[in-house]
Amino acid sequence: MATIITGPVPDSAGQPADGRLEFRQEVPFASAAGSATQALAIATVRGGEIVALDGGPFTMPPSPPGTAVVIIEALRGRASVRRVAIPDQASVLYMDLLPPVLGYGEIWYVELETDPVPEGAKPGDWLYVGSTNMLYLIGE
Repeated sequence: MATIITGPVPDSAGQPADGRLEFRQEVPFASAAGSATQALAIATVRGGEIVALDGGPFTMPPSPPGTAVVIIEALRGRASVRRVAIPDQASVLYMDLLPPVLGYGEIWYVELETDPVPEGAKPGDWLYVGSTNMLYLIGE
């Protein structure tokens, strides 16, 4: 069974976004419906609603355990990359796929990903890696 991915997709001002979403499986896999490859699956975002290129509902196969889908979100000339798991259910809101909003906690800086976590950092804090411009939540 494929999962329908629906909007709304608002921009940062809360207005309906326009653009496209590109989905790529992290690894190919077999499903009851056939093979899920790493070829791009593209959805259009029009007025905040997600539609397939043919204008119908946009669907993706559920992610097997331990795998994910990489999404390139290109909305109004801005792009970001996300890694999400598609649930095995009839439909899901796009916003429910996204990582949680940053919570409170200190932000610690390191230059390289191979640098140790600074002394004093605790679970729930954030680690900013300067060389890659990435932010990571520090876990247990």
